[in-house]
Amino acid sequence: MNTLTRLGAVGETTCLELARSLEASGRLHPGRGLEAWIGGRRVRLGTEAFCHELCGFPPAGPAHPNFDHRYVFLADDRGWLAAFELDARHESKEADHAWAHSSR
Repeated sequence: MNTLTRLGAVGETTCLELARSLEASGRLHPGRGLEAWIGGRRVRLGTEAFCHELCGFPPAGPAHPNFDHRYVFLADDRGWLAAFELDARHESKEADHAWAHSSR
């Protein structure tokens, strides 16, 4: 991950903790992302479309960084929380991880 862009009122530390929780115990939706119930709320980490299904349209303007699909998004059932920009090395690892889980 290169950068985290907050898209809501939740702080950076909380966004990182939620993302780590999802990576550790989230249910994988191949090609879309991870989902789990955390702290009584449904949380997703994944593609823009996957998060959109949960909480509606992303915020407009410069805070919405999905220019070249190098981002994964964090959202809960209340709204958009953050966007994580992935570097090329991380993208490759994520693709390998998703492929390995989808072929089980």
